Formats: sequence, structure tokens, C-alpha cells
Amino acid sequence: MIKILIGKISLIEANSIAINEITSQINSNIQKEFDKIPTITVFINMGSVSGIRALKNVEPKFSIELESAGNIKSMVRTEFKSVGINQTHHKIYLDIDARVGILTPFSAFGKDITSDVLISEAIIVGEVPDTYYNLEGIEGTEDTYNFIE
Repeated sequence: MIKILIGKISLIEANSIAINEITSQINSNIQKEFDKIPTITVFINMGSVSGIRALKNVEPKFSIELESAGNIKSMVRTEFKSVGINQTHHKIYLDIDARVGILTPFSAFGKDITSDVLISEAIIVGEVPDTYYNLEGIEGTEDTYNFIE
């Protein structure tokens, strides 16, 4: 929501309810995809279990189940960026950090995945100032005062 008083923007307010609903839905969909990953059974021979090469092809083979696991952390982030003398680019992101792991009877290993999802963006247009100084690249206040005079 953007509130305008006397022709000027005085307030910008994000729709928190909608953002929370989107965030919840995205997190839920990711978790559902994690839950769809099936348990896998693999067979390992005695040599692999014991580490002795001579037993590499010797029976019995042991069955081991590999199970997947995943968790998600997400956070809403906003960004304001000046894009002109009277414009600001406002963006709302959902930063997602997910960890996908494989669990075995002997160990666990995983992969971290990060992603940014753009939820909303807007260009906020303000008044054009009467005077505008672009002081980018000028170092020190001494140079600035000399430039303005």
C-alpha cells in the first residue's frame, strides 16, 4: 500500500498477510517435493563394508536403505535502490536456504541450496527536485564545497 498525502508519498506498506501466505505456500511446496523423494535400497558387498579388497566380490551382500531428508529456512528481505533523481526501485525477496541430505546407517551427507525469489517490485516516483548535485566521484568535503561554490 502506498499512502499519498498532499500529492506526496508519505508511506509505503507491504501487504504482510499476502507476503506471509506466499512464503508459507513456497515453503510448503518445497517440503512436499522433499517428501516425494523415495527411500532407495542399495546392495553393498563384503569388501566394501570391511575395506578389504580381496573380499570385493564375496557374498553376502548387505542391503542398506538410503533415506532423504530436507529442511528449509526462509526470510523476507527488502531492497531499495535509487534509479534516478526522483525514483526508487523497491523489491521484496524471499531468501530460501534449503539443505537436502542423504541418511545412511553409517553417515549422513548433504547439499546446501540457496535461492532468492522476487515476490514484489515497484518503482516509486517522487518529486523532481529544484536543484540536483551528483557528487559521485568527488572525494573529501573540501572538493565538495569548491564544486558547489
